[in-house]
Amino acid sequence: MKKVFLIILVVCSYSGFSQKTERSNLDSKIITFKKIETPPLLHECSLETTAELKRKCVDTKLRKLVKDNFNLSLLTCLEKEYIVNQETGRREEMCSSRLSPGKKKIKIQFVINKTGETEQINVAAPHPKLQKEGIRIAKMIPKMTPGKNKGKPIAVSYSLPFSFNVK
Repeated sequence: MKKVFLIILVVCSYSGFSQKTERSNLDSKIITFKKIETPPLLHECSLETTAELKRKCVDTKLRKLVKDNFNLSLLTCLEKEYIVNQETGRREEMCSSRLSPGKKKIKIQFVINKTGETEQINVAAPHPKLQKEGIRIAKMIPKMTPGKNKGKPIAVSYSLPFSFNVK
């Protein structure tokens, strides 16, 4: 009888603990941009009528922000080398891309938190300078109206992949 009581006590303690853990996970839960009921909004997208149109608007505006602000000149000078000019004897700086020709991808991932600010920025890129540029771009994203699920603000993850060609 004592063993049964001890097992019941342990099970009850464990289930109480597990409910607390689940509740705290709910409070810090992050939902993807595609699954959120009411997506985070940029000011210029607030007049759209449906959640799907709002998603498209935000996506279009964020892609435009990348296109308009990404420093493409980085692609021609990812690495600097110094050589001595044979004619003048002076040391000169030479730039090179150091990326092999072909299609390259950069993926910017971030979270739009419960207050509408961009945080947890992660960038996958083929070169550290391009990674830094992706972070710079993500930090340019203006504060948004936070995403909501069941009427409550919630953190939303967003992924912004784009590609370019190296010749």
